[in-house]
Amino acid sequence: MADKRDESLDETAARLGLGAGPIAKMPLPPRGRRPEVPRLGGNHLAAGPPSRKVRGGTIAAPAVGIIVVVVIVAVIISAVAGCGGIQLGANPWSEYPGTEYDDPREILAAPSLEEVTERAEAFTDAFKTALGEEYGLLWQQEYEGDLRLTGNGYDGDSMLYDYSSPNWLGAAVVNDADAREHIITVFQELSAEYGAEDFYIANDLYVEDGDEESAISQFGSATRSKQALWSASADVYGLGGLNMNVDVFDSTIPTDKDFTGDYYSRVIELEDGDATLFITFRLSSYTLLSEDDRDEFTERIRQYDEDNKP
Repeated sequence: MADKRDESLDETAARLGLGAGPIAKMPLPPRGRRPEVPRLGGNHLAAGPPSRKVRGGTIAAPAVGIIVVVVIVAVIISAVAGCGGIQLGANPWSEYPGTEYDDPREILAAPSLEEVTERAEAFTDAFKTALGEEYGLLWQQEYEGDLRLTGNGYDGDSMLYDYSSPNWLGAAVVNDADAREHIITVFQELSAEYGAEDFYIANDLYVEDGDEESAISQFGSATRSKQALWSASADVYGLGGLNMNVDVFDSTIPTDKDFTGDYYSRVIELEDGDATLFITFRLSSYTLLSEDDRDEFTERIRQYDEDNKP
């Protein structure tokens, strides 16, 4: 079954247009309990009668008893294993198709992998179009999208996927101190149209906490209006949700931080000169079931007692 799952990863990624890059499995810290393996031997066997003399030497009666017990148990285990029975040390939940904490009924009711990626692509097109027309942004893809199996929480892979969109960079020559705030506003309004229930600007968190040192280190100033970098996030909550993130950097803003060598310190030559405004955004979602896997997921999940998860 594992081989079949591995082979379908690249096919699923290709169908969703995520590129031909390697699709990796997401490692998960070992959780859950492995069944205790009974041990034979030790001091728990009752003492037998004293040894007796026989021709050729002395035979210890307890030793004979232990040997007989071990042989009988070994024969039984071999017979059961040969018939497809239990395997000592095996974790019966390692092939669980869901995840440790999610209800399979909620997974089946949530938006599918295909629906979420379609929503992400629609938002990407709308956001790029809205800002491109207004600021004349040149867009380029920085990183390919990623699709990988979600760990099930029992030292194995589920049948669900974690999705990351391509990372996009937009650049333009803009001399407008209000551009950062306007772009963040466009992002907020558009994300709400695509179902976002929560929105926040990371810059405000540092300002509200009075953490001036961290604000300068992260955004270039302790005062929001003087911060060259603004960062915001919006979330569609629940299974099949979507996390959206955007960064806006204005290189014309004098700051208390030297951004030389930083991601945004690059030189991008445009027709009007070197870019001064940079926008990056990416989207992600987790624990997604592909429409093509619904029947198999439903069949495999029935093999497990949901009320007694480890």
